[in-house]
Amino acid sequence: MKINFKKPQIIILIISVFLGTSTHSQWRYPNYQEIKNDIVITYKVEYENELSDAQKESSRFKKEIIVFFNQNKLIEKTTKNTVGYETYYLYDYDKEKIYSCYKSQVKKEAIVRDSLIPKKKPTKTTNIPKKLLGFNTDVYTIPLGEATKEIITTKDIGLRYNKFFDVEGFLLKYSSKDKKLGNYTVTATKIDYTTLPEETYSLKGFLIRTDEEHKKYTSDRNIKR
Repeated sequence: MKINFKKPQIIILIISVFLGTSTHSQWRYPNYQEIKNDIVITYKVEYENELSDAQKESSRFKKEIIVFFNQNKLIEKTTKNTVGYETYYLYDYDKEKIYSCYKSQVKKEAIVRDSLIPKKKPTKTTNIPKKLLGFNTDVYTIPLGEATKEIITTKDIGLRYNKFFDVEGFLLKYSSKDKKLGNYTVTATKIDYTTLPEETYSLKGFLIRTDEEHKKYTSDRNIKR
C-alpha cells in the first residue's frame, strides 16, 4: 500500500521525529541500544575520616552503592544500616523523571521530579584518560572543601548518570560530603551482566507525589500532630 504525504504532514512528521530524538539527547547516547539486558555495577564507599564504631553503625553510614539498569531505567541503591525498609532512586530515561522511593512491608511511596541538570559543574581535565572497569573514561576535577577531587565518567555506557554533577557520561568515580561523617569517595569496582525480572523497575503499588504534593502532605501531617 502506497501512502502519499502532503507537505504539512511531512513537516509535522519531521518535527515529531526531531523532538522524539532530541528528547533523549541529553540523557541517552546512540550506543544505549547496545544495552541488551541488565547491567549491575557495584561501588565501594571510602571515608576520609577514621570513623568510630557508633558512626559505622549509624543510618548515615554508606556501606556500598549498587546501580543496576537496562536501556530505559536505572535504580541506585545504597546499602545502609536500616531495618524494615529501603530507600532508592529510580531513573526513568523515557519519561526523563527521577523517583525517590521508600519501600517497607506496609508502605510504598515515591517522590517524582524532573531529571534536571545539576548546578555543580566540574572542570574537564586534559589528563591521560584512565581505564576503569575496562571502559574508556573522561576525567574531571571539582573542589570539595579545601581539597580538589577527581570525577571519572564513561560514555562507553550509553546512559547519562551524573547525580550531583553537570558532567557527560556515566559516573564511575566521584566524591561527596556527609555533614556528620565527612568526605567520602565512591568508586566502581565490579560489573555484572545479567537479566533481572521485569518487575525490578516497577512502581506498581507506589503512592507517587510531586515535590509540591509531598511538602503539602508533610506540612498537613505536622499540623495534625
